[in-house]
Amino acid sequence: MKIDLKLIIITSLSILTLIFVYLWWTGGNDYLEKENRKLNTEIKKIQDQRDSLLTERKILESEYKIIQERIKDKEAFIKSLNLTIEQYRINLKNTQEDLDRERKKLAEIDKEIEKLKKFPFERIGEQLFNSLKNKLK
Repeated sequence: MKIDLKLIIITSLSILTLIFVYLWWTGGNDYLEKENRKLNTEIKKIQDQRDSLLTERKILESEYKIIQERIKDKEAFIKSLNLTIEQYRINLKNTQEDLDRERKKLAEIDKEIEKLKKFPFERIGEQLFNSLKNKLK
């Protein structure tokens, strides 16, 4: 049997290929395990960050609700103040109108007094006698 050179080269290349594949397969496991551990630690960190962000979000949501309630309370308070202010304005307007009426009445009374000072009421007879009688008492 004649050993052919091509057969020897193909066989040796096949054996070398199998050896390299075996070394790669067994030697690559350490690398893959290290990479897997590294990725698992990164995943754990990311999950911890996610959990902390979720708790922070819950805290912020509760604070937001509290602030919204405060805003509603303040808006109600402002609304009641606006109503009170409006009532005071109406009251002020009515008081101003009453004051104007009283000033007009006072002006009429002042005119009447001036008129009586200029032209006093003349009493005659029994009216004069009763007037003097009342003043002397």
